[in-house]
Amino acid sequence: MNRRRPRRAERGFTLIELLVVALIAVLLIGGALPTSVRRYQRLQLERYARQLRLAAKYARLYAVETNQPCQLVLLEETRSFMVVARLSDDGAETIVSNPYVRPCQMEERYTFEKIVIMPAGGESVSSDETRSVVVFRPDGTADTAVIQIGDGVHQYSVSILGATGKAKVQRGGVEEVPLDVIDLDATGRAG
Repeated sequence: MNRRRPRRAERGFTLIELLVVALIAVLLIGGALPTSVRRYQRLQLERYARQLRLAAKYARLYAVETNQPCQLVLLEETRSFMVVARLSDDGAETIVSNPYVRPCQMEERYTFEKIVIMPAGGESVSSDETRSVVVFRPDGTADTAVIQIGDGVHQYSVSILGATGKAKVQRGGVEEVPLDVIDLDATGRAG
């Protein structure tokens, strides 16, 4: 009987060929993983900035609708923020938690890097350095504020315009956010 020798194409892969393919796969994954982690961290930071903006928007809305001041409280020590409002006639303040806004605590790598609050009307600001408060008033105005959150590399700033109480998010630090911007929406109400 004549035994045929299998041709090279029919034998499969050698161990060396499999190791080379595995090495290439490891190098590709190893190069992509740090980039993916950094991108995830930046997106997480952006998510916190957007949540802070939404909390400010809710505080403004609550103050206008209930005709009572509302506060956005920033706790630097715990890296958290929340909306605080008076929900009853006895004057007791309560942390607001509902489907629209909840207290938020950022992960350890994210912090309030800088907080600038300019109160309207010469009101006093809490002297406690670990707690900052932005007040929203029933007429739609608020304390002018810029809050920078970051991870040491990336920053997002949430600015609150005092004349209208409107909040917006901007990528970058506090230094890049102009505080002397005139809000044209506010000029229509003045007259």
